[in-house]
Amino acid sequence: MITVTSKQAKYAMDATNGTVTITADVPATHGGSGKYLAPFDLLASSFAACLNATCRMLLEKRGVAYDEIIAKANVDHATAGKTVFFYQLEIKGNIPEADKKKYVAMTFNGCPVHKALSSTITFEEMK
Repeated sequence: MITVTSKQAKYAMDATNGTVTITADVPATHGGSGKYLAPFDLLASSFAACLNATCRMLLEKRGVAYDEIIAKANVDHATAGKTVFFYQLEIKGNIPEADKKKYVAMTFNGCPVHKALSSTITFEEMK
């Protein structure tokens, strides 16, 4: 479970899972300092982190050596009723391009956060 507690600075907050704490904020355009990740940045970060980890697990399971995995994500929520996740997954290493494309597709389809975000989402208050 994640707990988010307000800080003294306007709209700054600490988010913790009980082990790790990060500071978040809202963008300066919405009255925050803009110094920290904003809520939609955190949402994109979750997706990108899952893509990165899923790709690494997939490659390691198959015994494929790689140098680095770089996942990028952005969330566009400007249109009412529509949210678009943009992503890019780069596999660096001596791997044929056709294989890289195959691994990227497999990663995207296997990513648990992608699956969760693509499913029917409901919200319920905790008791």
